[in-house]
Amino acid sequence: MLLKLIIKHGRVKSVLFITFSAVVASAIATASIFYFSGHRMPVINMYLTIIIPAVIASLASWRTVGMILKIHGLEQEVRKLADYDSLTSVMSRAAFLNMSEAVYQLMARNQSSLAFLYIDIDDFKKINDTYTHAGGDAVLKSFGSILLKQIRKSDIAGRLGGEEFALLLVNTDSDGAGYFAEKIRNSIENTITSYQGKNIQYTVSIGVSVFDQNNRVPLDKLITQADTALYSAKNSGKNCVINWTIR
Repeated sequence: MLLKLIIKHGRVKSVLFITFSAVVASAIATASIFYFSGHRMPVINMYLTIIIPAVIASLASWRTVGMILKIHGLEQEVRKLADYDSLTSVMSRAAFLNMSEAVYQLMARNQSSLAFLYIDIDDFKKINDTYTHAGGDAVLKSFGSILLKQIRKSDIAGRLGGEEFALLLVNTDSDGAGYFAEKIRNSIENTITSYQGKNIQYTVSIGVSVFDQNNRVPLDKLITQADTALYSAKNSGKNCVINWTIR
């Protein structure tokens, strides 16, 4: 309850509210003691009843509220680290798959189309061998940034592991998915990543599968189809997009 109050109103307003509550509570308690004892409360007691709680409560609550906000911020950071890949800023594998399942169920209920793009950076081992792993990390970071700039707010981007990434595009048919995948591929082909004064140029291969009226399969099957299409793209010379088709 206190955390919600602090998050909603901020540190200053929360401290003022706590201090005011402490002063009111102190005044009521002190007045009650004098009233039931049959004595009249001296003016000095009235002032002390207000001043002392105000000072103590404001100092203590300022420190306490600050600690609560700091702990909350750390909790948020931990959740973010668990849900997002720290290098590329896209979703981690577990978070991406969990979110994809939720979106898939929604699209299936609404009988809407859904596209899954399986993306692999071509010859990534060669990039690591040539420019070191730090250079490879620069490429991964650059690629993640490009993905996040290209996708819509309703779409999901994730890193499945190593140099493998995936996109889930909602309300997207086969033509739309193919167009978007080609847009990503072309953008990467024309992007140069700089690392320690060296220019690194790389490409990606993309496999596409679409959940629609002609291909109503479970999510894991949809992912397998995209993976199969990606494998075909690799065998077709890389740097290309292959759409999975019903055989």
